[in-house]
Amino acid sequence: MHKKNVKDSKTIISILVTPEKSNNHGTMHGGEIMRLMDETAYVVAKKHCSCDVSIVTARVDELEFFKPIHIEDVVTVLGEIVFVGKSSMEVYVKVKVDHLSCGARETNMALSAYFTMVAKDDEGNRYEVPRLMLHTKEEKEKYELGKKRYLKYKEKRKRREG
Repeated sequence: MHKKNVKDSKTIISILVTPEKSNNHGTMHGGEIMRLMDETAYVVAKKHCSCDVSIVTARVDELEFFKPIHIEDVVTVLGEIVFVGKSSMEVYVKVKVDHLSCGARETNMALSAYFTMVAKDDEGNRYEVPRLMLHTKEEKEKYELGKKRYLKYKEKRKRREG
């Protein structure tokens, strides 16, 4: 199985928050931002696999909202692969929000989460994904933390299935 660099699948998506994406309080619907995060994780996983396989979301971990997002804010979603198993990929997705006003720009971290994406072939069987080439200390640290989460949930699944 071939290997790929972390940077090769990094993805950045930006949107302007418009009224149809918001509630009556002028803040973005949580479901809308989660959909955008899931799409970003999908793109990262698809770029990592770089072949015609289906990608499905298996799990979302540590979804935390830090700041509200308002109409006319610019939302930037950043995704990067941090760990790969045999057919699964853990993608870290963070959302930054820019509040733009005359002469000022305030950027804040709005929320983040880890998405576990699984590659499947045309018959619905798990598809082996490329390994990760880790170059920096930060990439290696993120990989090890992802591996710990992966093993923890694998053990939890075994206990649940009995």
